[in-house]
Amino acid sequence: MKRILLVILVFTLSNCEIKVKDVGAQSAYTSIYSYKEEIHNNMTYGIWYVRDNTSQTGYATSVVNLTKDALEVELLKKQIEIINNKQSKKWKKSV
Repeated sequence: MKRILLVILVFTLSNCEIKVKDVGAQSAYTSIYSYKEEIHNNMTYGIWYVRDNTSQTGYATSVVNLTKDALEVELLKKQIEIINNKQSKKWKKSV
């Protein structure tokens, strides 16, 4: 009895097809419809309008806080500089 159930289970699962849906997620942002920058509360925002076939309107928007991104990059550069200075001081002490 167990063998028959096993054969039925194997036969059923062997006929199932599992696959990931093909999506062009990166290709949606290659055709920028328009771009503009707006300033609110001393922060600059970049707004991209792109063609997107998955939405009802056929367009999608992406908003990026450009001021925050610039400040984060500046902070990371300072942190890298501090780390490099600490490592160079250790190297000078060991020599």
